[in-house]
Amino acid sequence: MQLALRTRNKRKLRLDEAARFAASAICRAGVGGRGRNYRGRARFGAVYRIDFSSKFCRPKLAATYLVVAFGFFLLHKFATTNTAGQQLADKLGERPRVVTAVGCVINEPKIVPSGFATFLLKLKSIELEGKTESTRAVWQVRWKGAPEFGDEVKIFGIAEPMAPPRNPGEFDMRAYLARHDVRRMLFARYSEDVTLIRHGSGNPVLRAAQASRTWMQNALCRGLDDAPEVKSFISGIVLGIRHETPEDIEEPFQQTGTIHLFAVAGLHVGIVAALLWVLAAVARLPRKRAAAFIIPSLFFYAAVTGLHIPALRAAVMASILVGSYFFERRVFLPNSLAAAAFFILCWNTNELFSTGFQLSFAVVGAIVLFADPLFRLLQRRAAPDPFLPQSLVRGPRRWMHSSYEWFCGGASVSLAAWIGSLPLILWYFHLVTPISLLANLVVVPIAFFVLAVALLSL
Repeated sequence: MQLALRTRNKRKLRLDEAARFAASAICRAGVGGRGRNYRGRARFGAVYRIDFSSKFCRPKLAATYLVVAFGFFLLHKFATTNTAGQQLADKLGERPRVVTAVGCVINEPKIVPSGFATFLLKLKSIELEGKTESTRAVWQVRWKGAPEFGDEVKIFGIAEPMAPPRNPGEFDMRAYLARHDVRRMLFARYSEDVTLIRHGSGNPVLRAAQASRTWMQNALCRGLDDAPEVKSFISGIVLGIRHETPEDIEEPFQQTGTIHLFAVAGLHVGIVAALLWVLAAVARLPRKRAAAFIIPSLFFYAAVTGLHIPALRAAVMASILVGSYFFERRVFLPNSLAAAAFFILCWNTNELFSTGFQLSFAVVGAIVLFADPLFRLLQRRAAPDPFLPQSLVRGPRRWMHSSYEWFCGGASVSLAAWIGSLPLILWYFHLVTPISLLANLVVVPIAFFVLAVALLSL
């Protein structure tokens, strides 16, 4: 009993230390870093010393959380006020303007059957009414052509504000893009309106990730030109390429609550980490060298699949798990989840308000909190007599007991994930899918097999 209490107190202490570390980092960034605003940093230091003197005092712990929240919103305010996109939008006004823009393609263009491509362009300069002005704003571009990631282009077209949603409850693309400081749509009607300046601009790591993504897709889909549905399905599950998946294929997954299979997240990153760990074991690498090889590989895979929040969250948590071999310490999952949220929000505070961030952390948090208690509850329903020796449980009875334990494990994770996602699914999509509790028990193992075979075939 005393050992259990000491273990519990140690876990609480780790959470307190993580919260104080987060508060220190965020507030230091919020007040301007080194050499500025010593008074603000001194005030925070006083709060930190007071809280450190009584680790388990609830009022001081509440004060720590308040400081973390204040630091986050201060950092968010600085990051979203007077941005490059806002400044340029204010100069252009609300009416459409004819401009010539020079910039770099910073994401993979999405090409629809009509031939129009939609992509994000990080501007270098715009020419308006004979005047050229430098800017770092990002615009969305719609053009009847096929640019590549990293292309530097010159576009002549019409810049206009984003259109609002047409129907109540419809996804608000304008608000979504505004949170990423994308406030104008540049429309180029003809292919000759765009001039290619050069290839290979932009971030070299992201360019390498994009090239790897194209190579992987071509390798996985070789010989499937006559089966576009299968091609899009494999690309969606392995690489998270959803814009090529037809609606008639996605709709059954949406209705059964299994659309998450097309979002690269913990399942995908976990399989990649497991495969890399097996390769490291076959190569007889020491654990620390294996960890040093696996951690950057996980983040590169997240970049290959588009740097979406679920993939980043899974990569951070898996990196903490693998990195524990450097420090020879056990990993506490709630701390790993909190660390993933902390790093992602330091990278972009706007992610807190995105549906993907909220769903990803709500689902994983629910699994961490509820999966184990639910497993024990289900397991007790058909557990053998505890006084019966395991050596006497043989034959069909042993097989049935093992199968039921496997079912309890899958059912507990599925139910915990459903509980965690239900409020957000109701709020954002007005949809309830209880069939997903059973569907995931069947679909997830199949997807695991498909993903593992696909990655091993590369």
